[in-house]
Amino acid sequence: NNIHDSVMAYGVQTEERAYLSVFAPKTDTVEIPLQFEKKSVRNIKVLYPSKGNCQYQFEEGVLKVQMPQEKAARLFCIELR
Repeated sequence: NNIHDSVMAYGVQTEERAYLSVFAPKTDTVEIPLQFEKKSVRNIKVLYPSKGNCQYQFEEGVLKVQMPQEKAARLFCIELR
């Protein structure tokens, strides 16, 4: 990814959760396919900023995020089971 992309997402995974940072420099709508080997998603929440200020849902393996504006970033905690 580079700064010219409309969405940049980076993540790390532990046994019980994953952390996903999402930066949308050129859009306010983001769709990120998520797959976790032998794990399923139990819960997703916004860690930063603490007020969240975005709408999101996880359906059929895709995290859909509606950012409050372009050039926004969010950090998600994804709990796995």
